[in-house]
Amino acid sequence: MSTRTTDHRAPAGPRTRPAVPSALSGVVRDRGAAPPPTADDGPGTVGRARVVARPRVVVADDSSLMRRILVRTLTDDGFDVVGEASDGDEALALCVRTRPDAMTLDLHMPGVDGMAVLRALGTAGRPDVPTVVVSAFSPAHGARAVDALAEGAFDLAAKPGVGESVTEFSAGLCDKLRAAAESRAGRRAAAA
Repeated sequence: MSTRTTDHRAPAGPRTRPAVPSALSGVVRDRGAAPPPTADDGPGTVGRARVVARPRVVVADDSSLMRRILVRTLTDDGFDVVGEASDGDEALALCVRTRPDAMTLDLHMPGVDGMAVLRALGTAGRPDVPTVVVSAFSPAHGARAVDALAEGAFDLAAKPGVGESVTEFSAGLCDKLRAAAESRAGRRAAAA
């Protein structure tokens, strides 16, 4: 005769932070907890990546509504938005003046567009700013996305379309910007 014991405890799984209400349309986002640093990582690192406590970011978009959404999203997620630009010239000037850890960049802007900004950031005398291109990508503009990556964009984030989740867009964008900022911190540390 065998005796069976049933364990009524919940299965162990990844720990997450409690959900935090977002200021954007009352939605709830859960970012999850970062893994603890390992013994060989030293201060300021998680795993092998450098951790930037409060990444400094420039937001560049010609739409004032999109800039407000991006600034609120990033601020709510712990970023320090050090400047907003409505065109490419302003974006470049802000990058030179503020030396941000990362930048969001729309490709379609009046005057100097996002592609020209990416090219300019790759020239001598300009700051090295990892850039996440935040733009409306469609099948008709797919080549522009590939071109942006070829010009040095760190990553791409498609603007949410009508009926698409702002929450998912925000979470993905923040993850990409944090990775961009940490890549810059890692390059600076390696150079020092």
